[in-house]
Amino acid sequence: MRATDHQDMDAFIRGVDTAKDAGHAGLLATIFSTRTLGLTGQLKQEQQADYLSGLLIGHELRGLNEVLAREQADLAGKVLRLIGNDALCERYRHALARFGCHDARTVAHATERGLHRIALQAGLIQPSAGRI
Repeated sequence: MRATDHQDMDAFIRGVDTAKDAGHAGLLATIFSTRTLGLTGQLKQEQQADYLSGLLIGHELRGLNEVLAREQADLAGKVLRLIGNDALCERYRHALARFGCHDARTVAHATERGLHRIALQAGLIQPSAGRI
């Protein structure tokens, strides 16, 4: 792998789709495809990190979809809220779309608000007139 500042969304989506369509193969069975695709010239060194990121997120979402299936549900059409930095949440939005979920929005300032609420409930700070 070669580090780069440029994100390759096509490589990322390829990883998501590989995980999504892996059948019974789990993460360990597909993770080595990153190296194999690189060795065979099907994936450039600069694309491997994004592909691997897609594999990881894709397997996570596939696992979630399998849990939902036990409840006769799936990710398609779900309304989800994401907590994290903008770049990571954007990746999740793209990956979720591959699973049919097109309504996933980032919750702004979730970390700050959550920590503030914890500090209040723990008595570490006093309520103030201003709110985060």
